[in-house]
Amino acid sequence: MYNINLEKSYQSVGEVEFVQGLSAASASGIYGSSRAAAAIIGHANLNLGSKVKPILESLVAASPNRFRGIRHIVAKDDDPKVVMRQVYDLKEQMNTKNFIEGAKVLANMGYGSRREIESWIFDGRIKLNNSLAKVGDRVSNKDLIYLDGNKIETAKIFRTRVVVYNKPEGEISSNDDPKCRPTVFDNLPSLKRAKWISVGRLDINTTGLLLFTTNGELANRLMHPRYQVERKYLVRVFGDVNQSDIDILKKGVLLDDEQAKFKTIERNKGASDGEKRLNNWFKVTLEGGKNREVRRLWESQGFEISRLKRIAYGPIDLQPFIRPGNYLELSIEEVQKLGASVNLAISFRGMRDERGNQARDEKKLRSRGTRSRKR
Repeated sequence: MYNINLEKSYQSVGEVEFVQGLSAASASGIYGSSRAAAAIIGHANLNLGSKVKPILESLVAASPNRFRGIRHIVAKDDDPKVVMRQVYDLKEQMNTKNFIEGAKVLANMGYGSRREIESWIFDGRIKLNNSLAKVGDRVSNKDLIYLDGNKIETAKIFRTRVVVYNKPEGEISSNDDPKCRPTVFDNLPSLKRAKWISVGRLDINTTGLLLFTTNGELANRLMHPRYQVERKYLVRVFGDVNQSDIDILKKGVLLDDEQAKFKTIERNKGASDGEKRLNNWFKVTLEGGKNREVRRLWESQGFEISRLKRIAYGPIDLQPFIRPGNYLELSIEEVQKLGASVNLAISFRGMRDERGNQARDEKKLRSRGTRSRKR
């Protein structure tokens, strides 16, 4: 299924495109009730180092709603008695500079961050309880971990943090933009030995709630279609929307060979008579959340979206005192509630809530928005 018409390093994109087509056909329901490929694992050569980035971006573009990461063969054995497929004939491949650099690119895109840690393990940079760590070792916050001889505070590693960010219009949901536009990551609190993972994305013209966490498993579950996490939006639709239009959007329409629909559609009662004819405000809820799904659903019925704001993600609502460009970190109780919504138990045993006093933080946000943009 590789696309031989592409440059050799990009040919694996064809594989993802092929499986994406099969899964879309399956999701249409035309071929029965079975659903194929809820997730797609592709391939990119990490030995390309930083040059692997455009290939990874092409894989994501080929399946923005199903792509989850890559597979990479690293096995090698010089014994002629060992019969194996050596795709990349490189000794100690995971310790090479290019492979580690490629793994970092993959991690920075939010995929396969464990690979970078594995490369440190193979390089002998990590010790666990004064012994060299091995891939597969189980670690708890009681263990002593050293990276390059420096002790790592395990409580901080295992502590799950979540922030609610109110995205303004004009920011992109990426931490790396070649056009140097402002990004949602510019305004988040700095972290040591961890990184913020975005729970989904909002396009540049969409505003409202974005969740960020340090827990990769929590982020994956919140985004995965399996858990059907509800997203709620406030949307302004240009045009005269009647009940038949609403019924169609709730029943479902075909978007790129996949069924999509709103779970609920509620007309905003606060709109004036004039707005009801020309600019209709709605609160809509959907489960899952594919690329630009809200806009594409309304556009499928001939309507134009002039405003779109996310106001809730699962059990978390965007509080009115969190101003655009500001964030609020969730308390331990709120993080555990969020984890429970996707059947993930999050433990804070032996850890204090470093987020600070919630009442104090909220008071500051209400008064002057202290969680503000970095200058």
